Amino acid sequence: MKVGVVGAGRMGAERARVFADNHDFELVAVQDASRERALAVAGRYGGRAADDLDDLLASVGAVVVAIPASEHHAVASRALEAGCHVLVEKPLAAKLGDARELCSAARKRGLVLGVGHAERFNGAITAALQVFTPASPRYFEGKRLARFQARGTDVSVIFDLMIHDIDLVCFLSGSPVEEALAVGTPLVTEGVDMANARLRLADGSVANLTASRVSSRNMREMRVFQPTGYFSLNLARQDGVYRPREGRKVDLEQPPGEPLARETEAFAAALAGRPSLMATGEDGVRSLEIATAITEEIERFRSVAYQDS
Repeated sequence: MKVGVVGAGRMGAERARVFADNHDFELVAVQDASRERALAVAGRYGGRAADDLDDLLASVGAVVVAIPASEHHAVASRALEAGCHVLVEKPLAAKLGDARELCSAARKRGLVLGVGHAERFNGAITAALQVFTPASPRYFEGKRLARFQARGTDVSVIFDLMIHDIDLVCFLSGSPVEEALAVGTPLVTEGVDMANARLRLADGSVANLTASRVSSRNMREMRVFQPTGYFSLNLARQDGVYRPREGRKVDLEQPPGEPLARETEAFAAALAGRPSLMATGEDGVRSLEIATAITEEIERFRSVAYQDS
């Protein structure tokens, strides 16, 4: 299928690379507000630099949206209206209502709408799923810390970083979140830059998630506890350890390939109607519902704290 990439920044270039390498797709166009960047990415990975979004949409059957989250809804909406399948970088949209609109539009047109929750395809997660007991986790602990950078600050740390772990918890547990307790604060931007959330799921399991984009070091780790043992996963290194309740520990080694390539294969499978682990539009909405609930809880907490001070 012919595909075009909207956005020629870091993620757009990475998406162009993996789609160009996948035999199910033909990269035919790249479009960006900076034509110079679009020309550079197209020159490196194939296709042409589209004059504008309409030019790109007229020549493809699928679109990858890799631009700031605040622009996702507008571009993805136009792509769906043009009859294109769409893969949107996370979060699906900056606002929950916009994400729901995108899902509705894709459903009405019979189009595939995927969300780039690429941590589902992290080597550590892929390896863990080989020994994971479905529907058995009781406790999740996720830490996602990053040094500050301007990219991604059009949304809060909850929508930018924590949403990765929100999706992983939902993906691994298969149980809906019933309650979200959270605290957080802005530090260097107008949005929340550091947050901690405690999620209670319908099956009784609990997730404790911490995210910061003002850390002195980068960290992406998750631990998953279940009655038969626990997983300690280093998502940055894409490896980990499974320590069973009985028996010797199992080292989880990174499988061949890379997360973005595996996610691209999952997108191709979804387009072909085959089983796929790709995060759907509905999955993206679910993660945004939880992220929004966390945000509202933080705002409530801060409001009470200010009133008491």
